[in-house]
Amino acid sequence: MKDPLFVDALFVKKPERLEALGYVMLGACLLDRLAERRLRRSGLPIPSPSRRVLTRPTGHELIRHLQGVHIARDATTGARIIALPAIYHPTLQAILEALQMPPTVFTEPPVRAGPP
Repeated sequence: MKDPLFVDALFVKKPERLEALGYVMLGACLLDRLAERRLRRSGLPIPSPSRRVLTRPTGHELIRHLQGVHIARDATTGARIIALPAIYHPTLQAILEALQMPPTVFTEPPVRAGPP
């Protein structure tokens, strides 16, 4: 958020839009910090392809590992699958376990409650 390349590239005409952008950025930082806190409190070591084991992962490392996650459709069944190189599967499984999230969070849309 403090990167000059990011901040200098922003041009917002109206103050209301700048305020809204500030709230979006604040929400993103809050989610980043909460995910980092949950990862660290879980105490689970996260295997990393680039390093041996992450014992105190940061939010930046979490985002870096999740950037490689792509969702594709299976050609035969049409189901959504996680398309990820095999080297990253243990890392993704450890992250999802530490965050207490199922792998279906990437492949199945949330169920929305309809009107009664």
